[in-house]
Amino acid sequence: MEYIANDLFKITVNNIGGSLTSILDLKNNRELIHQIDDGGWKFQDVMIFPIIGQYEYSVNDKTYNIPSRHGFIREKEFEFRKLNSTTLIATYVSSKIDLDYYPYKFIYEIKYELIYNKYRVTFKIINLSDINMFFSLGNHLGIKIDNSSYIDLNNNITYLPIINGNILLSEKILNFDKISLNNNVFDELDTIILLNKTKKITLHTDFYNFDYDLNSPLIALWQNSKTNNFICVEPWWGIASYNNEPKTLNNRLYINKLSPNESAIYSFSITINKIN
Repeated sequence: MEYIANDLFKITVNNIGGSLTSILDLKNNRELIHQIDDGGWKFQDVMIFPIIGQYEYSVNDKTYNIPSRHGFIREKEFEFRKLNSTTLIATYVSSKIDLDYYPYKFIYEIKYELIYNKYRVTFKIINLSDINMFFSLGNHLGIKIDNSSYIDLNNNITYLPIINGNILLSEKILNFDKISLNNNVFDELDTIILLNKTKKITLHTDFYNFDYDLNSPLIALWQNSKTNNFICVEPWWGIASYNNEPKTLNNRLYINKLSPNESAIYSFSITINKIN
């Protein structure tokens, strides 16, 4: 484990998977992210790479199977480098074992920053292969909610419906711009996959406003509606299983491509404003 902190918050990061285990409001001694003991989800945060959701795909007519949902980076051990008290870098360099289920060599780097009340994450992906590399990535962080919590979609109301676990590519429009998180909306929609038009979403709880600044093409909203005690607002640079999806990875929608020795950067942030 490693952490970054300032006068307002302390953020703790697990070296396995590079996922958060805590965002602690220091002034109020209040935990902001889902804890496993709370029930409803056996994780707290998942770094998604190199595939979203699904397990199987093919590259150059060879079939690969990812051993876990949302990719394998969540299971890898990262090396930490702390730049200062509020900036941490976690790095994973792919191994020979990874080639059994992902045919590219790469470096995957996460930078975590605390900038006053803003938590910012920056992903850097480097292709070490001598061929083009294809991938998806994202983040799956659970934030604690209460009975009065709701999400302001900031006009991100175009979504892709899901039927039997597959995303349909027929765009639909939500008839609301705010989602109350205690009315079982996720019983009907399971996961809400939004086309990210405005780059902004705000989660309101009893004590905080969480202002998300997301540059991803898609945003997924998910919670366990049976426990209704957390919400995941997920930036997706890529897409999960969709109707009539091609098996070949490079032909999939929203896929990212890196040429040999090329790198790319992706980022998002959450600004946390205390209201009570």
